Amino acid sequence: MYKIVIIGAGQLGSRHLQALLKIKLPVAIEVMDSYQVSLDNAKSKAAEIQENFNIKSVKYVLSLDELSKDIDICIVATTANVRSDVVKHLIAKSKVKNLILEKVLFQKIEDYQPIANLLEINAINCWVNCPRRLFPIYQHIKSLIEPNEKITYTVIGGDWGLACNAIHFIDHLSSLNGNTNFKFEKIGITDVVKGRRQGYFELLGTLYGKQDNGSDIFLHSRKDSNANLSIQIFSEKYLWHIDESRGELKTYFSGDNWMPVTTSFTIPYQSELTNLVCEDILLNGKSDLPTYQESKSLHQAMMETFQEIFAEKLNIRDLCPIT
Repeated sequence: MYKIVIIGAGQLGSRHLQALLKIKLPVAIEVMDSYQVSLDNAKSKAAEIQENFNIKSVKYVLSLDELSKDIDICIVATTANVRSDVVKHLIAKSKVKNLILEKVLFQKIEDYQPIANLLEINAINCWVNCPRRLFPIYQHIKSLIEPNEKITYTVIGGDWGLACNAIHFIDHLSSLNGNTNFKFEKIGITDVVKGRRQGYFELLGTLYGKQDNGSDIFLHSRKDSNANLSIQIFSEKYLWHIDESRGELKTYFSGDNWMPVTTSFTIPYQSELTNLVCEDILLNGKSDLPTYQESKSLHQAMMETFQEIFAEKLNIRDLCPIT
């Protein structure tokens, strides 16, 4: 029997729990959150899932110190401001074989390398939950792109959370061509606004980045919450236009004189993915999610630019107040 732990039982943590309740391996699950209301919400979400004989137990606790000493997989779904401390505390008290961390990973750039050192010293496998790599539609697109191919990647939409969600698309481009070397510019950011959660902020405008192979990424969020998120991926032979909310893909291929072909697809929910990720890790010791080291490189390049923006706009210099 495997032991799987979720730390952070908020909206995302409860979706991880719903997925784990569908797992096809025998597991004991522990859910930790310092707020009882979050644990109660997680219990309510869990009750929506059909009973599964593989689930040997589900335990809800309010403290890290109540968690098991031996953990096969731990999913850390806390907010970014406490995630580094949570990981350090967890590793100090428990033997953890595998970690899955939510993103944005940490608010302070100086936290990234110490956590990398801890993972290496304790021989912990670690992945970061950027799940677009797992979506069948994007795995298909990836199969049509050459390694390190030059790509133009554009995201346009209304108020989609540029600061907290940019890493999803940066990671996605990186996964498509296998390139992790980015530099970003802050010249297109027009405004800093209060985020949906108290104490956090969001960015409006355009974040521009470039890979060392010449690929470009444009991430644009405008003050218009009604505008659908649109993704365009342009390679040497293909142009893909993706509307995830509608489940619509338009493919333009040079070999067909760039005539559009429209197909439909579905995006899996987090509550349909975590169980598959954990099964792959437990049975095969691997995951299609980015490793910590891969994601660390992407995060640091992005966060350096964000830190400049928050220093300039809000006079906040020691961290990036995003999650």
